[in-house]
Amino acid sequence: MNIEYHKSSVIGRLISYFSHYTSILDSRTKIKFIWLCIGIIAMDSIQSIRFIHDWFLKKVTDKSLTSFYYLLSYTNLNLKYLMQTTVELALSCIPSPLKSLPVFVIIDDTLQAKFGAHFECRKKLFDHTARNGSNYLKGHCFVGLILKIPVYYKRENICYFKISIGYRLKSDSKSKLKIAAEMIDWVMEILKEYKIAILCCDSWYPKGEVLDTVKKHDNLKLVGNVRKDTALYDLPPPPNGKRGRNPKKGKKLNIHNPDHFQFEKIGEYYVATRKVITNLFKDKVVYVTVTATDLDNPQSYRLYLSTVLPEEVKHMLPVLKKNIEQEIEKDNLDDKEKLISLLPYILYKFRWSIEVVFYEQKTFWSFGNYMLRKIRGIENYVNIINICYTAMTLLPLKYDEFSKLKNESPQHVKNILSQQIQREIFFARFVSDPENTKKYWDRVKAVISKLLIKRRL
Repeated sequence: MNIEYHKSSVIGRLISYFSHYTSILDSRTKIKFIWLCIGIIAMDSIQSIRFIHDWFLKKVTDKSLTSFYYLLSYTNLNLKYLMQTTVELALSCIPSPLKSLPVFVIIDDTLQAKFGAHFECRKKLFDHTARNGSNYLKGHCFVGLILKIPVYYKRENICYFKISIGYRLKSDSKSKLKIAAEMIDWVMEILKEYKIAILCCDSWYPKGEVLDTVKKHDNLKLVGNVRKDTALYDLPPPPNGKRGRNPKKGKKLNIHNPDHFQFEKIGEYYVATRKVITNLFKDKVVYVTVTATDLDNPQSYRLYLSTVLPEEVKHMLPVLKKNIEQEIEKDNLDDKEKLISLLPYILYKFRWSIEVVFYEQKTFWSFGNYMLRKIRGIENYVNIINICYTAMTLLPLKYDEFSKLKNESPQHVKNILSQQIQREIFFARFVSDPENTKKYWDRVKAVISKLLIKRRL
C-alpha cells in the first residue's frame, strides 16, 4: 500500500509525526519503521512481530516478515537521535508563556523478567518489589528516562505532562550509572539553551558519573533521595578575625538529632529542612529535607537533597500547590515561606511519574513481549514501543484535530486511533479493488430490492 496518505487522515498524521524520526534512515528502512509504528498503534495487543505482520503489516505493505526482524535486529536506529528527536517534539509543545518554567528530567531503572535462556544480557537480578516469595528474577534491567513539560490543562490551569524519552539495556560493559549519565547528556544537548532543568532520581543515582554530569551542565539541577548516612555539615562560621584560613564547613550534622533538625508535623510526616554543605557537591550550599513517619524509629527517616534555589522556582508555587494539595493542609499551602522550605521534598514527588510510565507500558503496551535475542534488537524494540506510547501524549498537544484527547490516557488515545486506522485501511483496500466495489454495490442493490418488495406486500 502506498505510504502517501492525505494529511488530514489519521494515518496521514501518524506518517507525518513518525517521519520526524526517519531523516537519517534510507527510504526502505523509513517505510518499514513508519508502518511498524502504525501497526503497534493499530493492534490491541502485541504478542510478537509475527503477530503484527500477520494481522496488519502484510495487508498494507509488501515487506516480508524477515525484513521487519532485520529492521529490529540489525539496523542501527541510533538511539541517541531517536531520544533527542522525542525531546525536540516535546519542547515544541510547550506554550510560549510557560517556557520560563523548569522541565523535569527523571531517571530510573526497571526490571523485565524473561524465561528463555538465550537472551543476551539476561541476568539474575534483585527485585525489591517482588511479591512471589523470592527477591530475585532472571531477566533484563532497563534504564529509562522521561521528561515532564508544563502545558495548559483545562483552560488556564498549568499541569506537567510526562513524556517518555527512551530506554537503554544494562550490559556487562556499562553500569547503570554510566548508562544514565550518557542518556542525561543526550537530553541536555537539546536542553542546553533551556533556562533550568531539574534532574529527579532515587538514592541509587546521585553519585559517580551522574553527579559529574550534573556538575558539567550549568542549567541542570539535582533533586534526589540520597542515602541516610550521607555526610552533612553546617554552613561555615563567619570569619572571627583570627589568623589562618576560615573553615570551609561547619559542624557535622546528624539527621536524628533534634538540635540539628527541627521537625514539624505536616500531613502524615515529620519534616525538617535546612541549608547544608555535603561532600557530594564540595563547597556548594544545598538544601536537604528530612522526613520521618516516626521520630523514634530510625528506619522511617528519609533524606532528600536539592541544588535548586527557592528563588529559581518561586514562580512554580501555583503548580506545586496543585501537586500536593491532597496531602498537605491548606494552611501550610497558603504559607509561601513554609511551602518554599519544603521544596526538596515537593520537587522529588515529580519523580513518581516514571513509575506510572513503567506500569502502563508493561501492562498495556506489551513492553516485555520481545522475542529478540540480541541487545540491539531488544533496545530497538522497546524504544519503538516507547515512541508509539509517547506519540499518544504528544499528538493531542501538537495537532488541533486531536486536541480533545489531550486529557486522556495514552491507552485510551491508542484505542481510538486504532479503530480509525482499521477503518481507513479497510476503505483504502476496498476502493482500490474495482471488483470488490462492484460486488458491494450489487449486494446493496439486492438488499434495497428486498426491502421494496416487503413494503409492497
